[in-house]
Amino acid sequence: MYDRTYRGVSLIATNYFKLLCGLENLHGTYDAIQDDPEGLKQSRITYTISLSSRQTYDLMQKVLREANS
Repeated sequence: MYDRTYRGVSLIATNYFKLLCGLENLHGTYDAIQDDPEGLKQSRITYTISLSSRQTYDLMQKVLREANS
């Protein structure tokens, strides 16, 4: 098992990550939970993403590289 958690992931990066996981048929290998579902603490939507496989970790690294380039 491979465990890793990312906090404060933007909505667009989260959606891109979910899309890539869907294309790779990696359902059930991650959880994406909105950080502040009530929207009280911040003006932008962010997520906490927990990974449970090496494949999802590799996809998250790809998303973060592309988001930061």
